[in-house]
Amino acid sequence: MKSSFFPITIFIFFFCSQLNAQEIIHYWHFNDASGVLDTVVADYSKSTIEPIILFRKIDEEGTDIGFMDDVGGTDLNAREGNEAGRGIRPRNPSFNGELFIGLSSASYEKLTLSYATERSGQGMLKQVLYYTIDGENFTHFGDTVEVNTDYELVTFDFSEIEEANDNKDFAVIIRFLEQNEADNGNNRFDNIVFEGTPIAEQEIIHYWHFNSASGVLDTVFADYFNGLHPSFLLYRKIDEDGDGNGVMDDVGGSSINARNDYEAGRGIRVRNPSINGELFISLNSEGFSDLMLSYASERSGSGMLKQVLYYTADGENYEPFGDTIDINTSYNLIEFDFSSIQEVENNPDFAVIIRFLEQNTADNGNNRLDNIVLEGMPLGSNVEGVVINEDDISIQIGESFQLTATILPPGASNQNISWRTENEDIATVNEDGLLTAISVGTTLAIVTTEEGGFEDSVVVEVLSPFEVEIIVTEEMFFIFDAEVTFNDEVQFTDAAGSVVFEALAGTFQLQIEKEGYLTYSASVEVSGDTILIISLTPLSNTLIHYWHFNNIPIGTVEIVEADYTLYQGDRPTIYYDFLPEYVDDPTMTIGYMDDYVNGSTLNAQLGHPAGAALRVRNRSEGRALIIELPTTNAENLFLSFDVHRSGQGMLFNHFEYTLDGENWQNDGIDPLTISIAPDYATNIIDFTAVEGANDNPDFAVRITFEGNTNQGNGNNRYDNVALFANIISSINENFSTGNSLKVFPNPTKGLIQIESEVIENLKNGRFQLYDLQGRLIRSGNLNSLPAIIDFSDVQTGLYMLVIQHSNGIEKNHVLIH
Repeated sequence: MKSSFFPITIFIFFFCSQLNAQEIIHYWHFNDASGVLDTVVADYSKSTIEPIILFRKIDEEGTDIGFMDDVGGTDLNAREGNEAGRGIRPRNPSFNGELFIGLSSASYEKLTLSYATERSGQGMLKQVLYYTIDGENFTHFGDTVEVNTDYELVTFDFSEIEEANDNKDFAVIIRFLEQNEADNGNNRFDNIVFEGTPIAEQEIIHYWHFNSASGVLDTVFADYFNGLHPSFLLYRKIDEDGDGNGVMDDVGGSSINARNDYEAGRGIRVRNPSINGELFISLNSEGFSDLMLSYASERSGSGMLKQVLYYTADGENYEPFGDTIDINTSYNLIEFDFSSIQEVENNPDFAVIIRFLEQNTADNGNNRLDNIVLEGMPLGSNVEGVVINEDDISIQIGESFQLTATILPPGASNQNISWRTENEDIATVNEDGLLTAISVGTTLAIVTTEEGGFEDSVVVEVLSPFEVEIIVTEEMFFIFDAEVTFNDEVQFTDAAGSVVFEALAGTFQLQIEKEGYLTYSASVEVSGDTILIISLTPLSNTLIHYWHFNNIPIGTVEIVEADYTLYQGDRPTIYYDFLPEYVDDPTMTIGYMDDYVNGSTLNAQLGHPAGAALRVRNRSEGRALIIELPTTNAENLFLSFDVHRSGQGMLFNHFEYTLDGENWQNDGIDPLTISIAPDYATNIIDFTAVEGANDNPDFAVRITFEGNTNQGNGNNRYDNVALFANIISSINENFSTGNSLKVFPNPTKGLIQIESEVIENLKNGRFQLYDLQGRLIRSGNLNSLPAIIDFSDVQTGLYMLVIQHSNGIEKNHVLIH
């Protein structure tokens, strides 16, 4: 009996199409048709080209024709459970009229067109059909159709017309003959169905994308496999008594040859020494012919220069195959076509080995491989069994779960199956394998093959869910309308900051988002009714430093000063430096920074447009991007920026910080690492848990790189680097400074008003405005209250306002923005 508490996705391909069986390509049931109709699009279609029907003139200069509108339909030839609803009615006069039906047959063959038709008492008596394979020239086809006053089925079989197969321009016209050519009378059509057999295409048999690979690797099973048993690969000795070989571990991958929408994530790295090493790849090809093996490969600077491939059909004896492959320092696609090697087809013992030649055989250097794919054409054969791809399932009442099955062998001709449950009071399953939980209890879900009656089953346990209440707060206050995602379900908090979910026992991802707050993410373990109280951290709301890079010089740059800073004096900088352990390494190739013409608006501040960006180029191994971020009088920091990569750019950024300008650490950073996508994305790095980062003039951040770092091409592009924080002072819209003066508004765009309920006049009062480095910016006299001071010509930033009056001296932080 299979057991697993939660559904697990198994990467086993299920043949949804039935080999040698027709499928509906286009279908018009017309049940939504209403009134006069011009162009009618198919109600169902598998084509990317929109199939249409229209009633048009044969000769544009000829006599007028009637119009087309809706009429009562029929259930004759109805498909997909559609009822008799509406049909279409091309009206007389129709002597110069024809019904055009666009029927793209791309990827299909053995075509059939069928429809139900009738006429009114005065309708045209006959129909004649023509087809086109080029969209322009039409050929008469089939017998003339006698049309009666009751719906009858009409079928045209195009299976002998090879030019109609796999043809995006395929279409037909129906013309009308005899009876009334005046304004009354019509022919009616309903349930027009175009069917065909899918043209067999190569399918993925085994696929390694390696995106889950981590650390030193021994045996690596295929991430995706088409059949019951996954293939595997391993790095092994050629001669067990010979010299040792290096290890195999993970490395930055490539998007070359990626399938099923997988991104460039990780690859594998076969390390030197490799003179006695080979990469073994098992490639069970049962059920397939016309095999093709492909992968992406590159080498490090000292990596092996060439690869040679051998294959086996019996698991023991190997034959060389194909040309010797030259390996470059950037990923390239490598392909081996085995379609002419019949003995490897439909063969469980098919395997290959890759050996490495020339260059460095010492301890440094390596070859990298990613996206290893074996493809082939499915073979037709008799059904020998069936396997449900999912393990035993536990779901809650009202939930649905998709079951899938694999017919064995994978290339069996008859792919028809049926589903049922042992007790439909507990759970039901439809013809497509969609399971629905009805009531608490345990039953079996059973699949049966049409050919041979083979069966497999899984246990289905239907449970009553636990209640999970999540309360979202900011310290003592509830947060309303926060977006809470729990187990992929989204709800918004009520006025009490609460949402309630239902879940079975297990571990689930929780994410809470609210504008003005840092996003909260965590794993939540549920073993019973649960109440969670989550306190969100407010986003820091003052922009401290900002690089928009729109004024960056063209060409190579060594240092980039901030375009905006809250502080007076020297501006913080960004520069590209060596890590300490690489400073004196003479073998290091120096990457550099330069301008990049296409910036981003995603994280743009202060209304700046997308202009230029900063490009950080490879070689980046042993390098770091340093961002100076002094935080005087600032706390609760977070750094945000936009970044993307070139095709060979660095795949990951790692973050560290310094509190003293010398020593680097990463405690308290969230996240520690981000992956870099090919398109711009905004990233937020949270330093609010790093207490020493607050009010620190030496604070700086260091970014190091992983993936594609030791090559001469590739880069990361950065834009809109911004540090936000809270100012350490009591800045409010209108606040009291001690018991005497009120200074407002604060922050201000320039005008400051000073009032007092205690002091009637200042008697020779004075003010001084200092920057945070202690330099006097402005001073003046205050002889009466209320007083207004205009600082609109002062540069934006944080200042200290000192006011002298008869009761003493008062100091206030003032933010001018």
